[in-house]
Amino acid sequence: MTTGRDARTESGGFLPSRLCLDAASPYRIPTWERASLLRLDVNEHPGGAPEFVLEALRSDLTPAAIATYPVYAEWHAAAARAFGVQPDQITCTAGADEAIKAICEAHLMSGTALATHDPGFDMFPVWARLYGNPLRRVAFGPDFAFDRDAWFAALGPGLGMVALVTPANPTGTLIPREAIVATLDRVTCPVLVDETYADFVGLTVADLIPKYPQLFVLRSFSKVAGLAGLRAGAVLSQAQNIEAIRRVLNPFNVNRAAIVASLAVMHHPQEIADHVAEVTVARAEFAQGLAQLGVRVGPSHANFLLAHLGDKASACEKSLRGEGILIRNRTGSHPTLDGWARIAIGSREQMQRCLGALRKVLLPSPQVETLLFDLDGPLADVRDSYRQAILRTARALLSRYGASHDTVAQVTPQRVEELKRRGGLNNDWDCTAALIADLGGVVPHAEVVDAFQSLYWGDDGDGLIVGEPFRLSAEDLAWTVDRFRTGVVTGRPRVEALWTLQRHGVLGAWPVVVAMEDMTAQKPAPDGILQALKDLKAIPATAAYLGDSVDDMRAAVAAGVLPIGVLPAGADWNDGLCERLYQAGAWAVFGGVEEVLAWLRK
Repeated sequence: MTTGRDARTESGGFLPSRLCLDAASPYRIPTWERASLLRLDVNEHPGGAPEFVLEALRSDLTPAAIATYPVYAEWHAAAARAFGVQPDQITCTAGADEAIKAICEAHLMSGTALATHDPGFDMFPVWARLYGNPLRRVAFGPDFAFDRDAWFAALGPGLGMVALVTPANPTGTLIPREAIVATLDRVTCPVLVDETYADFVGLTVADLIPKYPQLFVLRSFSKVAGLAGLRAGAVLSQAQNIEAIRRVLNPFNVNRAAIVASLAVMHHPQEIADHVAEVTVARAEFAQGLAQLGVRVGPSHANFLLAHLGDKASACEKSLRGEGILIRNRTGSHPTLDGWARIAIGSREQMQRCLGALRKVLLPSPQVETLLFDLDGPLADVRDSYRQAILRTARALLSRYGASHDTVAQVTPQRVEELKRRGGLNNDWDCTAALIADLGGVVPHAEVVDAFQSLYWGDDGDGLIVGEPFRLSAEDLAWTVDRFRTGVVTGRPRVEALWTLQRHGVLGAWPVVVAMEDMTAQKPAPDGILQALKDLKAIPATAAYLGDSVDDMRAAVAAGVLPIGVLPAGADWNDGLCERLYQAGAWAVFGGVEEVLAWLRK
């Protein structure tokens, strides 16, 4: 029996144990809540669990069900169909991790070696060390390719277990099927093939189970189905092996919520296939975008890839975290991974956002000679002015025209933001009218304008307009005026735009102010930006437009200037606006004007 060191509890040592506790470090897990962030760091589903999973949990987790031990028969039947085996050839586990533990407990014989690829999944070395078993680490070849000769050279005498992850974590390497078959033909010890990421490549060796009694295939619902928080997995093998595994598992090892959720996943194969297809497209586009930034990419067969960020890996990780994006810098974790970051793949929009954030770190700031600003959002905080005018006007007019209390209650800031993010409603009068129409109201547009203006402008500039803080500091303004040609392009009426700039004492900083009356068409049409360029005698190629809406970005793209997104005051990096700005063409998105100017100073 393998034993650990003698206990020295008075000085913090271990109690007596059959395990080598001091030989293994516990797996490091996050110590803070990450659910609200763009989680591209530990290969989870960045979009979250599917809605059909939530519906199943709401429907099936009754008080009586929660108070009752789970039953696994239906799960075994569904999983057997899903993975192409017989019901007695599969059992559920709390993720693939529990399956690894159970197989090691049942079959890793004392003194024998565990062979696995290197770098690889951390839990294989953890369990080998805990049981005092030697490790045989087999390095990947150049560019993390599977090294067939090195692998088979390691399969010599004294081998107790073989562990392969395909596609591999953290490299993304696909282990060839013929190499797995050749391994099974060569050894009689247990061969674990961890297919946690197999859904993203569409390959499995589960069909080999009837032929090879030593084969164990591991599957997980954490990655492809977004159930990492529930811990649902499976181990597949011949029936006698499954019976042995069940002897070392807890009798009710997978909770009822995980069973309900994973059953729902197996009942919705098309939705899962659609997600895989989206990840495949997003992964290819992201890899291409990284290549355009001069970033080398590792093998790409899973829902993540390795990006070689070199000596900027730590700076990228820190900068992205500041924008609510988590990636995994692998520098220091393994000699071959220095300078590499592992980045999970989300939706195409999420990966555009990640690329934009990396672009700001990896590329020099562009040569800009002309800076054009939208007034609402980048320069003036309009949360308590324009946004309030939209809400109060819509509520008042809906009530005046007989809408129910419940209908009026649906006039919320969230609904306004949804309208704004659709695009085409840059004008707040039009946005207010659209909000009323969406809720079934029929109000003449002229009445909408009059009611809005009485709230916003008041009698003579004494309405909500007086509550707009200016977002650009005197120091940043002075540098901007000294460094660039400057102009304002806004959808506001001219009198309101000039009044606002005058009130804050900054009117002279912008020699050109293009307002509503100066445009033949409102944003997203480029007319206002093109007029400002003409007035400033500037060329589009060296100009940038700073805006906070999808219409701003589309107008900048149409005008041929650099589209720079600026989050409005109070916005959150992860409320969806950032992705929409990138989708509308933003070259980069910043948390405020001061961040844009700091970036341009580089």
